[in-house]
Parts: sequence; structure tokens; C-alpha cells
Amino acid sequence: MIILIQINHSADHSEKILPLGILSVGSALKRAGLAVELINITEKEIDQTAIT
Repeated sequence: MIILIQINHSADHSEKILPLGILSVGSALKRAGLAVELINITEKEIDQTAIT
């Protein structure tokens, strides 16, 4: 399995939009028959995880 992780850096740390580039790579890998998981997180989620 291939895991693609996108960390979004936004002014308010809330955006959760996968950019087309990572979607294109994920789609190409899936078409090649590979198992792919796309994970999208924000800086805010990282900060909250570090606190707990």
C-alpha cells in the first residue's frame, strides 16, 4: 500500500482541500494497480494531536 499525505498550510489552519497534483498521482498509481490511500490533514489537526 502507498500512502500519500497532504498537510495543508492555511492562514486559519482549517482548509481540507486535496490539490490536483496529489490527486493525479494517486489516480495514476491506482490505475497501475497499486493500493493507494490519500490522507489530508491540517496544521490545526497536527497541533491538537500534539497537545493530547
